[in-house]
Amino acid sequence: MEQPQQIIVMSREELIILITEIVSRLLNQGITPYPSREDGITTKVYTRNEVAKFLKCSPNNVTGYIRKKLLHASVFNRQYRISEKSLLKFINQNSKC
Repeated sequence: MEQPQQIIVMSREELIILITEIVSRLLNQGITPYPSREDGITTKVYTRNEVAKFLKCSPNNVTGYIRKKLLHASVFNRQYRISEKSLLKFINQNSKC
């Protein structure tokens, strides 16, 4: 039988202590909680205009792809940002713009 979910209420200080404990345990096990550049994990992020230049189409077409959910983008400061991974996935799935 499935256990009912419980809601735990804690103060900000208790939450900081809990997160600090989790991070220190990960570090003791040799696991870093965040990827680093030494791991070779970097994420390039492009604007809508940069993607349009790369795909040789208009920025409005890029917006259309995003709205049709063909191209995944995040919104930052009211502007679309497209990761390199999302762009490569889009290119592989759609051979022409």
